[in-house]
Amino acid sequence: MSSTTQARSDEGPGFFVRFSDTVSRTTGSSFATIVAGAAILVWWLVDQIRWNQAFDTFLWPLAGFLVAPWTTLMWVLVFPAGITGFDYVWLVIGIAMDVISWSGGAYSGRNRMAMA
Repeated sequence: MSSTTQARSDEGPGFFVRFSDTVSRTTGSSFATIVAGAAILVWWLVDQIRWNQAFDTFLWPLAGFLVAPWTTLMWVLVFPAGITGFDYVWLVIGIAMDVISWSGGAYSGRNRMAMA
Protein backbone atom coordinates (compact mmCIF):
# COMPACT_ATOMS: atom_id res chain seq x y z
CA MET A 1 0.00 0.00 0.00
CA SER A 2 2.82 2.39 0.68
CA SER A 3 4.25 1.91 -2.83
CA THR A 4 0.88 2.89 -4.37
CA THR A 5 0.66 5.94 -2.13
CA GLN A 6 4.24 6.83 -2.96
CA ALA A 7 3.59 6.55 -6.72
CA ARG A 8 0.57 8.81 -6.50
CA SER A 9 2.37 11.45 -4.47
CA ASP A 10 5.27 11.48 -6.97
CA GLU A 11 2.92 11.60 -9.93
CA GLY A 12 0.75 14.51 -8.80
CA PRO A 13 3.19 17.34 -8.15
CA GLY A 14 5.41 16.29 -11.07
CA PHE A 15 2.53 16.76 -13.49
CA PHE A 16 1.78 20.26 -12.26
CA VAL A 17 5.44 21.28 -12.33
CA ARG A 18 5.80 20.01 -15.91
CA PHE A 19 2.52 21.63 -16.95
CA SER A 20 3.38 25.02 -15.46
CA ASP A 21 6.86 24.88 -16.97
CA THR A 22 5.35 24.09 -20.39
CA VAL A 23 2.83 26.91 -20.12
CA SER A 24 5.47 29.42 -19.06
CA ARG A 25 7.78 28.51 -21.95
CA THR A 26 4.97 28.67 -24.48
CA THR A 27 3.68 31.93 -23.07
CA GLY A 28 7.15 33.44 -22.94
CA SER A 29 8.06 32.55 -26.51
CA SER A 30 4.66 33.69 -27.80
CA PHE A 31 4.94 36.95 -25.90
CA ALA A 32 8.43 37.62 -27.29
CA THR A 33 7.24 37.03 -30.85
CA ILE A 34 4.15 39.21 -30.39
CA VAL A 35 6.20 42.05 -28.89
CA ALA A 36 8.66 41.95 -31.78
CA GLY A 37 5.83 41.90 -34.33
CA ALA A 38 4.11 44.84 -32.65
CA ALA A 39 7.40 46.75 -32.58
CA ILE A 40 7.84 46.11 -36.31
CA LEU A 41 4.36 47.43 -37.09
CA VAL A 42 4.69 50.54 -34.94
CA TRP A 43 8.20 51.35 -36.15
CA TRP A 44 7.17 50.83 -39.77
CA LEU A 45 4.20 53.19 -39.34
CA VAL A 46 6.30 55.85 -37.60
CA ASP A 47 9.51 55.76 -39.68
CA GLN A 48 8.89 54.42 -43.18
CA ILE A 49 11.95 56.18 -44.59
CA ARG A 50 14.28 54.09 -42.44
CA TRP A 51 12.51 50.89 -43.55
CA ASN A 52 12.80 51.94 -47.21
CA GLN A 53 16.54 52.48 -46.69
CA ALA A 54 16.96 49.05 -45.10
CA PHE A 55 14.91 47.05 -47.62
CA ASP A 56 14.47 47.37 -51.38
CA THR A 57 11.18 45.52 -51.48
CA PHE A 58 8.26 44.85 -49.17
CA LEU A 59 8.77 41.08 -49.34
CA TRP A 60 11.81 40.93 -47.00
CA PRO A 61 10.22 42.87 -44.13
CA LEU A 62 7.04 40.80 -44.52
CA ALA A 63 9.03 37.56 -44.40
CA GLY A 64 10.95 38.91 -41.41
CA PHE A 65 7.70 39.82 -39.65
CA LEU A 66 6.39 36.28 -40.11
CA VAL A 67 9.55 34.24 -39.54
CA ALA A 68 12.31 36.27 -37.83
CA PRO A 69 10.95 39.45 -36.25
CA TRP A 70 13.89 40.10 -33.90
CA THR A 71 16.41 39.80 -36.72
CA THR A 72 14.29 42.14 -38.84
CA LEU A 73 14.22 44.71 -36.04
CA MET A 74 17.97 44.53 -35.56
CA TRP A 75 18.58 44.82 -39.31
CA VAL A 76 16.51 48.01 -39.48
CA LEU A 77 18.28 49.32 -36.39
CA VAL A 78 21.81 48.93 -37.77
CA PHE A 79 21.43 49.10 -41.57
CA PRO A 80 21.04 52.80 -42.45
CA ALA A 81 24.53 53.73 -41.22
CA GLY A 82 26.05 50.62 -42.81
CA ILE A 83 26.84 47.36 -41.10
CA THR A 84 30.31 47.50 -39.57
CA GLY A 85 32.03 46.31 -36.42
CA PHE A 86 29.71 46.08 -33.43
CA ASP A 87 26.61 46.01 -35.68
CA TYR A 88 27.24 42.32 -36.27
CA VAL A 89 26.79 41.73 -32.53
CA TRP A 90 23.31 43.31 -32.71
CA LEU A 91 22.42 41.08 -35.65
CA VAL A 92 23.61 37.97 -33.78
CA ILE A 93 21.50 39.04 -30.78
CA GLY A 94 18.48 39.33 -33.09
CA ILE A 95 19.11 35.90 -34.57
CA ALA A 96 19.54 34.43 -31.10
CA MET A 97 16.25 35.98 -29.93
CA ASP A 98 14.45 34.45 -32.91
CA VAL A 99 15.99 31.03 -32.28
CA ILE A 100 15.05 31.25 -28.60
CA SER A 101 11.49 32.26 -29.48
CA TRP A 102 11.09 29.38 -31.91
CA SER A 103 12.84 26.77 -29.79
CA GLY A 104 10.85 27.69 -26.66
CA GLY A 105 7.61 26.87 -28.43
CA ALA A 106 9.05 23.72 -29.98
CA TYR A 107 10.36 22.50 -26.62
CA SER A 108 6.97 23.08 -25.03
CA GLY A 109 5.24 21.25 -27.86
CA ARG A 110 7.58 18.31 -27.40
CA ASN A 111 6.63 18.13 -23.72
CA ARG A 112 2.93 18.31 -24.54
CA MET A 113 3.23 15.42 -26.93
CA ALA A 114 5.08 13.39 -24.29
CA MET A 115 2.31 14.01 -21.74
CA ALA A 116 -0.49 12.91 -24.07
